[in-house]
Amino acid sequence: MVAFTGCQAAGRVVGDRLRSAYGDAVLFRIGGLVGTVGLALAVLSPDPRPAVAGFAVLGLGSSVLIPMAFSAVGRLAGAGGDAAAAMSRFTTFTYAGILLGPALIGWIAQLAGLAWTLAVLVPLLGTVALAVRLPPVTRTVRGTPVGGPVRRRPERLV
Repeated sequence: MVAFTGCQAAGRVVGDRLRSAYGDAVLFRIGGLVGTVGLALAVLSPDPRPAVAGFAVLGLGSSVLIPMAFSAVGRLAGAGGDAAAAMSRFTTFTYAGILLGPALIGWIAQLAGLAWTLAVLVPLLGTVALAVRLPPVTRTVRGTPVGGPVRRRPERLV
């Protein structure tokens, strides 16, 4: 748990810089795929040490997914009351997932075993990483597109 949350916190610290450098779509896919690899490592490891490392990689990869999803909801809804309503609906669904997800995983794990239950989540996370289409960037902050890669010109050495 410490490895997962520690790496998730570290990923969120650098997530905005990575988002500026690579853009939403690329970072979402890479984060999801890194998380998928971490979960696969955790599930397939017979020894606890690589499993802990797998959960750390899962935390690092998944750290940017939820913040980027919240950002995408805000961009899709636009400004005004629609944005507030969309954000409140999305927040309700994410909290429902936080509350129901562990209970559902535990219930299925009692029937099928924890390793099999978590193994089912590996292709699910990979599919989400590859299938999700984030909305295009339509607004700017100080002239820079939010969510798109920032192309920096090389500085002159003279």
